[in-house]
Amino acid sequence: EGESNSDDQADEDAMFVVQSLEQSLYPLRDVADRVGNEVETFAEKLDQWSSQMQEDDKHGAVLGLIADYRNHATGTLAVLR
Repeated sequence: EGESNSDDQADEDAMFVVQSLEQSLYPLRDVADRVGNEVETFAEKLDQWSSQMQEDDKHGAVLGLIADYRNHATGTLAVLR
């Protein structure tokens, strides 16, 4: 019976460790989700930009792309605050 109690305690300890690790990972999952969304937005904007860019307006296209990303980052920052 003494061995059974120590096995039960070991199981409880292991479950506590797993639950603690899972709780610790929640913030990391949130960050990973946000980063994933940001990367997806970046890829979509880059695709739009490259398909619309004409050789004679590279400078203006680049400035527009930078402004779009700045606006997106500013909006995201406002939401996170």
